[in-house]
Amino acid sequence: MAKDTLFIDEAGLKWHDIANELWRTYTFPGGDIITIQRPKKLHVSYDPVNGDSHRVIAETLDGKPVVHDVRRGWLTIKWQVHDENRVYEF
Repeated sequence: MAKDTLFIDEAGLKWHDIANELWRTYTFPGGDIITIQRPKKLHVSYDPVNGDSHRVIAETLDGKPVVHDVRRGWLTIKWQVHDENRVYEF
């Protein structure tokens, strides 16, 4: 398993490299689904009482960054990777 590559932004947030993922999908109660295509970086805000939340930096089709703020409350997360030997790295 490869070592996680962290990026720390100007606000001090730590971002994990998830560029190996093709997409990631969050499923919420009631069946609501959020799918993020071409995710690149992930920041996790840990909250042991209320649950974690994620910020995901993804890339649009024209190569521009877009940030998704996925709030706590999801039931499951799933993703597909480019390299099957690197499914989970952090």
